[in-house]
Amino acid sequence: MSKLNGADRAVEAEPTEGSEEGMEVTLGDLLTDAFLAEHSDFANIEQLFANCGYTVNSEADFQAIPASDWNAFIRSRTRFDTWEQMLEAAYRAYVEGRLFDPD
Repeated sequence: MSKLNGADRAVEAEPTEGSEEGMEVTLGDLLTDAFLAEHSDFANIEQLFANCGYTVNSEADFQAIPASDWNAFIRSRTRFDTWEQMLEAAYRAYVEGRLFDPD
């Protein structure tokens, strides 16, 4: 299980519904460097948060970003229209990776 560092540590995902007992999937697990490089203007999660126009040092900071602002940022700097669409695609990529390359 990877842990996040820096600003991205603030927005670790809750364990996903249906995930293995005791297995926590974090935002860093989902938004890998490879995923972000392919689907956004950023090479990693640190760049994503550094360029969002808000200071994100905690989960509270992230939660305080208005959804409309965050979705506008996601729409303008990624290949997705909404944060939800981005997370869904990242989760699909994560699951596919776990199924086909479990190590």
